[in-house]
Amino acid sequence: MLTNNSQEISSGSYIAVPPASNIPTPQVGQPSTTYDYLALIPVLITAATPLILGLKKKDKDKNEDKGDEN
Repeated sequence: MLTNNSQEISSGSYIAVPPASNIPTPQVGQPSTTYDYLALIPVLITAATPLILGLKKKDKDKNEDKGDEN
């Protein structure tokens, strides 16, 4: 018979995961460094590239349409 505190565990896969105590927590009030800003440059380029290419293609399509009208 099981007590109130015990749990029945099936014979399947059971993985016990200990609580993580070494998870880094953000420090509030710490000023950003130059490295922090430089590390964001590749991310910003990656995010902006589809937008820039989309605008260029849209402008190119408009110019081609104007050339066809004349």
